[in-house]
Amino acid sequence: MLIDDPQSWKACTGGLDLDGFRYTHIRAENIGEIRNRISWLASATCGKLTFSSQPWRQFAQVLRENGDDSAARKVLMAREAQYISHEQTQMRARYEAARTCDWQQGPAFLKQCLRADGLWLEYQVHRLWSCLKRLVIGYGYDPKRPLYCSVALIALGAMLAHLGWQAGVFAPASDQILTSPDWLTAMAADPVSPTQPWLSSASAQHYEAFSPFLFALDTYLPVMDLGQERSWAVTTVTTTGSIGRALWVVLQAAGWIVTSLGIAAVAGLVQKGRND
Repeated sequence: MLIDDPQSWKACTGGLDLDGFRYTHIRAENIGEIRNRISWLASATCGKLTFSSQPWRQFAQVLRENGDDSAARKVLMAREAQYISHEQTQMRARYEAARTCDWQQGPAFLKQCLRADGLWLEYQVHRLWSCLKRLVIGYGYDPKRPLYCSVALIALGAMLAHLGWQAGVFAPASDQILTSPDWLTAMAADPVSPTQPWLSSASAQHYEAFSPFLFALDTYLPVMDLGQERSWAVTTVTTTGSIGRALWVVLQAAGWIVTSLGIAAVAGLVQKGRND
């Protein structure tokens, strides 16, 4: 059983060493607030050359056995953040060491500079990937986050689609419609936004009706075909249309990223292969 006093942690002038420390139960009054326990675990990691996840997993396991699964997930997410911070510190150190090269070394200077550029790129990609994992799936410990992200992005997409429809940036994505007499008449009436005058024609009555929500959903979900994307397209005649086209590309990319990470989180693939 773990029984301790938080004030005693500060008395450890040489730092805490919790690696290998095992316990099966924590007295209720000694659990304290989770953020304080996370600080306790982090203080045992700070400044070390190697990272050990054993103290974090030990504490999370005890929390789960006590029925506090939510707190256990918070601890594991904090553990992942600490691990990533440790990794990035090492990557940054390797980059700083590689960029201190002397141009008088000749060909070796160019090779060293290329190596430094590669390390810098690796560092930035790692930061971006870590940020995505934290925001979208809570490092794999919060599978509900992709659902929340998806709802927010689809709602935003539906709002933008509605505004785009009002601005007249959508047009039928059909060669038959675009070469029909009704469309040519609408083009003559309004060359910039012919969709609105075309909607009153006979051919429009039998065409797929535009739905901002379904268009956003169809764009966002990579494996779903609701017919909206096949029936409607964003024109780039105006600046608003060009911006709208770019936004739909971003929404589509976000759909691929969030759904892929969500599937990986549910399947437990994010944490597989970790040997820390």
